[in-house]
Amino acid sequence: MAGRAVGECVEEIIFFGVFGGIAVAAGAFATAWLAARRRARTLDRLLTRLTSSDDRLDLVDQRLEDIAARLEQLARGQEFLGKLLSRGTSRSRTPSESHPLTPH
Repeated sequence: MAGRAVGECVEEIIFFGVFGGIAVAAGAFATAWLAARRRARTLDRLLTRLTSSDDRLDLVDQRLEDIAARLEQLARGQEFLGKLLSRGTSRSRTPSESHPLTPH
């Protein structure tokens, strides 16, 4: 009798496991489908807004200016780091008079 009860429990666990897996897969598919549909609508709206070539050129020009500004910031940062490194290496190369170099 105990063997039958265990077998029935295993069958129920398998049934609900398979059913639950199918339900989770269906929910994930529905979520992905809705997200793709929402993204397609957004892209369609964006495409209709950018139909004229003037709009596209303005957008490209704006992006190019943003990139140029960021490159300028990077160049200034590199110049600053170069100055710091050159100052630091020149100081470390000259021994201080108060601390003469002697072997220990």
